[in-house]
Amino acid sequence: MKRIHLLLVVALIAVLVVSACGSEPEPTTAPEPTAAPEQPAEPETEAGPEYIVIGTSAPMTGMFAGFGQGCTFGAQAAVDDINAQGGIYVKEFDRKIPVKYIVVDNESDPGKSGPLAEDLILRDKVDMLYSVDSSPSIHIPIAEVA
Repeated sequence: MKRIHLLLVVALIAVLVVSACGSEPEPTTAPEPTAAPEQPAEPETEAGPEYIVIGTSAPMTGMFAGFGQGCTFGAQAAVDDINAQGGIYVKEFDRKIPVKYIVVDNESDPGKSGPLAEDLILRDKVDMLYSVDSSPSIHIPIAEVA
């Protein structure tokens, strides 16, 4: 039985490797550009956001609190490490942007997880919504509002 599992894992890895080695798409010819009146280039004034905001509606209390506390502890440790290095480099802005991590307690209540995630999106304007390991009943309302 272990041999069959090993063969399946090896086959899965082989399929992933082969699919990742796909050919490049054929280049298309762009239409000839038309001459536009030259305007002086405006200096780039957009320095980018102050933070990359990541939010999570996590079960910090209630029956799934162990999952929420453990996952958010690990995520906060990662955020601290990233910020200690200056943040995440964003090529578009040619600089590192620090990460802000917002955790709201959904109290292990599926009825609260969705509205709290919606608040993170609308009120806190998170750039990314992160869901911690817990019950599907907690994840489904979050996924529906995301």
